Amino acid sequence: DDVTYEQLVKVYLDAPEDTQNGERIMALLYEMRDPRSLPALLKALEWRTEVNEEHAITAARTLAVIQLTPAQKTEAAKKLATALDRVSGKRPVDNRMRVEFLRTLGELNDPAASDVLVKVALRQSEEQNFLINNLAVEQLGRLADPATVPALIEALYLFDPSNPGN
Repeated sequence: DDVTYEQLVKVYLDAPEDTQNGERIMALLYEMRDPRSLPALLKALEWRTEVNEEHAITAARTLAVIQLTPAQKTEAAKKLATALDRVSGKRPVDNRMRVEFLRTLGELNDPAASDVLVKVALRQSEEQNFLINNLAVEQLGRLADPATVPALIEALYLFDPSNPGN
């Protein structure tokens, strides 16, 4: 790790157009689980539609399992919140991104995630599967932030727009 992480991060940051090797680099960084790879992981969260969504998914998975300082957790939570807020479609990859971003926000357990988790938990849209709302509510529960209690209560009364009997 000590010999290769720096070069992998540099190549990932310097060659964003090479998406195939970027995906391989993200896979290696996941296996290495080295917090020094944080710059590349955060860059991968700046995903582009139909280009590098898989990079963002792998970066989120990696952020969920590496040891970060509290400041790094806050930085990662903010980047994840921005990445999650940009997901608007209903393609399978959009749902995979939502799930991984939400799970990682829960693992980071940082208050910086509260606002976006509330937003996702309360969103009623044809684009977002209602199970995503439930996952966001679970992550809010993990945060145990008293400020989110009103949103949690509101979430109790939401229904699935595609299946109102749910």
